[in-house]
Amino acid sequence: MHEIRTTCYTRISKAAARKAYIAGNTVYFCPVKMHPENMYMPAVPVHNDSPRRWEDIINNFERYNCTTETGKY
Repeated sequence: MHEIRTTCYTRISKAAARKAYIAGNTVYFCPVKMHPENMYMPAVPVHNDSPRRWEDIINNFERYNCTTETGKY
């Protein structure tokens, strides 16, 4: 996992993000090679008020946003 440090974000694993999402926290998605404060592909907030399952959200984000240039996860 690429280590990116900002004043607002901390990169965590998928398992930790899932636990935070289930606990009701807002989780931000960003491809692994991208900086979360990038103006072209900023971090995407995901709230727990959606009726979709966590696995569906992760799969859709990775399918449409994660490439060889931005990172595969």
